[in-house]
Amino acid sequence: MSTKKGKEFIFPENVESKYGIFLGLGIMELLKYILPVAFGGILFIAIPPYNIGWLITKILMVLFMVVIAFGLLAARPVKARPNIRIQDDLKMKSQYKKRQKEFYKKREKRI
Repeated sequence: MSTKKGKEFIFPENVESKYGIFLGLGIMELLKYILPVAFGGILFIAIPPYNIGWLITKILMVLFMVVIAFGLLAARPVKARPNIRIQDDLKMKSQYKKRQKEFYKKREKRI
């Protein structure tokens, strides 16, 4: 007689709860990080002077900032774990540095 056990579910470690819209970024991440950079860039471009040389320089600077923002959000520092992003990794490392350290000293001998 065998005991009926039921179906086993195996959840892999690299499962994310977000639905990736663009470059694996969720809607909230796009709204939280990319939208302010893009809005600030548009405001920066709208500030005078409107000389063609300055305008091209401003547009290139804004594009560079947006590319850097996308790069930092989409980077995966651990190749084996694609659900860990660079911001999670940096947060974990900073929390590790701030934690309480324990140091053990050898007990003194009592005579």
